Formats: sequence, structure tokens, C-alpha cells
Amino acid sequence: MTLVICLVVAVVAYAPVLPTFFLADDFGFVDRLVDLPWRDLGAELHRFGGAAFWRPLTILSFYLDGRLWGLNPWGYHLTSVVGHGLAGYGLARWLRPRLALAPGGAIAVASLWLVWPCHGEAVTWIAARSDVLVTLSLVAALFWLETDRPRLAGLAFALRLLAKESAWLFPVAVVGWRGWRASLPFWGIWALYWPLRYLALGQWIGGYGTGVDGPAALANLAIALIRPVFPWGVPLAVGGTGLAVLALRAPRWVASALLFLLPVAPLGLAGQEGERFLHLPSVFLAGAIAQTLGPSPGRFWLLVGLYGSLLWANHGRWLTASAIAHQLIQDVATLPPPLTVLTVPDTIDGVYVFRNSFRRAIARFAPQHGRLQEQALQTQLPDRFGGAAVWPVADGWQWVGTTPSQAVLRAPTIPIWAVQSDRFRFAGDRTLYYHQGRLVPVPKRCCNPP
Repeated sequence: MTLVICLVVAVVAYAPVLPTFFLADDFGFVDRLVDLPWRDLGAELHRFGGAAFWRPLTILSFYLDGRLWGLNPWGYHLTSVVGHGLAGYGLARWLRPRLALAPGGAIAVASLWLVWPCHGEAVTWIAARSDVLVTLSLVAALFWLETDRPRLAGLAFALRLLAKESAWLFPVAVVGWRGWRASLPFWGIWALYWPLRYLALGQWIGGYGTGVDGPAALANLAIALIRPVFPWGVPLAVGGTGLAVLALRAPRWVASALLFLLPVAPLGLAGQEGERFLHLPSVFLAGAIAQTLGPSPGRFWLLVGLYGSLLWANHGRWLTASAIAHQLIQDVATLPPPLTVLTVPDTIDGVYVFRNSFRRAIARFAPQHGRLQEQALQTQLPDRFGGAAVWPVADGWQWVGTTPSQAVLRAPTIPIWAVQSDRFRFAGDRTLYYHQGRLVPVPKRCCNPP
């Protein structure tokens, strides 16, 4: 019954975004894996984000999705939502003996965790599935450790490492929860993981690099601890007070959440970008809330209703970004080649749209254009439907809106950008730029720029 309830809660919570289109890195995974033969899968298992990460379990899940669903994003979303629901089930099974909860209380706490608004990015964005898989493996390992099944816990830990590298701190958590002796097998798995990772990547660290800004990292940690419990819109002072109460009533739980936030502290949260990093640490904050509020499930169901409504409101950002990504691909697909695309949105309302994957999106969903000889200039757009524009002037085209310094040239062969004069020069007539949710032709008549 607990499993069924958790899966139903997860599916209902994310039902509005199940039909949404692919976004950003999703296009890269789909383009590479959907037609990949079995014999070539081994070469792809070490590639995640340009081989900057080693997440073979996540890649395998995308590959199997491609075999099951092809180019239907609905199926990919369903896989992530079911994984999220299974993680909630694992959380309920672990918290019940750990906190001596009644079955109804454990289900209520798990349901609260399943509808937390901060999980939107991890569950809705297909490319962020690694966070769902690593959390699912975490709660499985904790449950099996709690029920004295160390071999199964070790297997779950190994799968966590293959899903996402942030699992490497798990042996430290075991020391805090079960002592040094219980942690020794996990340290053995940990020691085996790093040489395998090096053989796959050719480097020890990889990822986003090693630079750390100390004060910024501390601020990121504070916000990341507050956000899962107190969503956007709650004043930080109120959230900080609530976090302090949790830390006093359930210090071990809050410390465990902090432990798993350490690897991503240098990255932080930019607006609502990066919320996927909260999926795993929030498991322990759910435990902190359960210990603080007590075993009565009624209190949790009130929070489930409140947080569920906030999550559904948050889905609007993903629906908008998805609709725009789909529309821009259709705009390109309706025109014959050759075609030049100047600007496409990087993010909209904190949701990734194309980022580094516009070429792959066109290659897969508008194949008559191949990979677009002219790569897009991808820019951080300043608002939801605004954006940069080019304007005709006497000797070319003037950039208006987002400044050229904020544009990222993704291919060195673009012949249309003259940095010295801040002018565009085009090789053909069919040249498009992003404007209010569409790709529209660059104006051909000269007028005064706004």
C-alpha cells in the first residue's frame, strides 16, 4: 500500500509536466542515444556532459528510454517521475523504523517530500535524472543499513556512485549514523570507485572544476538548507529561523543534509536554476521535520496540500519553456535550407531552454537542416519573453538589447560577426532571431533603432 500511495502522489504531483517537450541537454542525450546500436553502448557509458562526468547508470537509463519511447518525451518524463515516487517509498520505509513512525505517519512524511516545490528541476528536467537516481539509491542504502542488510546497502551505494558522483560522501554519513565499523565496507567500495572513474574520464575531478569562493559557498549552503523547507517567497529571516529550530531539534538530520550539499556549495542556486542539487539533501531535512513535528500525520497532510499547490504553480515555468523550445524548432522546420539562426534563449524564468543543444535539437527534429552551418548565438535573455535583437543600420546590423559581451560564440566559423564594429553581416536572406517566443526574420529595411 505504501508503494502504491507514493507512486500515485508522485504521478499526480507531476501530471501537468508529463507531456512537456525536451529541453537543453535532453536534446543531446536523445540525439546520441535514441538510434545507438547495442554494440556501441559501451563507448557511450562514460560520456555525460562531454565526458566531464562519469554517470554510466544514468546514461543506461536514457538509452533504455530511447528503446522504449523513441522521440516521445512523455515516456522519459514518466521514468523520472516513477523514480521519484520510488525514492519517496524508500524514504517512508527508512523513516518508519528510524523514527518509530506509524505507517500513516511515514506515508505522510514521504508524500510531503514528494511534493516539495524545490524538486521540480530534478524531476521535470529529463537531463537531471541523475539526481533522482542517486537519491533513490541513497534511501535504499539507508533502509538496508537500518535493517542490517549491509550487502544490499553496499550494492545500492555502488549504484549511487554510478548514477552521480555526489554519492561519494556516503561513507562519512554512515560513520555518523552507524559508527566506523559499519562504514568500512563502504570505504572499500569508495576506494575502488576512484580508479575506475579515472580510467573512464582520464582525470580525477572533472565536472565543473575545483575553484571555490569561500564566502559565496557558505551563502549557497545557507540558502540550500532553507529552500527545501521554505520555498521561494518566504523571507530568508523566517526561513533561517525555521532552519535554526530544525537544527536544534534534529541536529544530526540537518548535519547530514549539509554534508551532501558540500560538493555543490561552489555552484549554488542561481534564481531557481540548480534546484536539482537539493533533491538528495532534502531527504534528511524531511527526517528533521518528522522528528521536530512528531508522529501525528495530520500536520504533514496540511503541508502536503500547501506545498503541492506551490509545486503545481511552479510547473508553469516548465510548460512555458517547453512550449517555446518546441515552437522554435517548428519555426526552423517550416523553412528550407540554407538558414542562419542568430539567437535562441538559454534560459527562461530559470528553466533551461536550449543552452548548448540547439544544434542537436535541429539535427534531430528538423533534419533537413542537418546541423545548421551557422551555429546559434546563445544568449542569457533578460526576461521571460524579451530578448536581443539585431537592427539594420547603414553598413550592417546593430545589436540591440543584450550586449555582444553577453553572447557566447559556440562555433569559430561564424562569418557574420564583426566584433570591432559591433555589426552583423549575413551570408544569406533567411536569417532569424529570437523575439517574443518565436524565431522571426531579421528586418530588412533600415530605420532608427529603439
